Amino acid sequence: MVNPLFTLLPISALLLSSVPFPATGDDDDHLFGKSIHPKTLGLKKEKLSHFRFHWHDVLSGEAPTSVTVISPPRNSTTGFGTANMIDNPLTLRPELTSKCVGMAQGSSS
Repeated sequence: MVNPLFTLLPISALLLSSVPFPATGDDDDHLFGKSIHPKTLGLKKEKLSHFRFHWHDVLSGEAPTSVTVISPPRNSTTGFGTANMIDNPLTLRPELTSKCVGMAQGSSS
């Protein structure tokens, strides 16, 4: 007989990891970039910038931004071996219709 602790522990860990937590930090009206004063981080002459943008990876629909170019082997139960080409928009806000500030292009696997 299986020890109930071995089934209860993974289930409780899964449930606890799926609980949504509110994001912390300032909103700054979703600024794309802002300068940070180097002295607040103990730096001397280096220029420091903070960029905030949202990456949109559209996998299906009329105009997907990520396309599988190499599929995994047929007998694979995982996605190991998959290769995708991407052309993803980077926007100021979480909405896909928000102002586009760049594109992420390349491959992922």
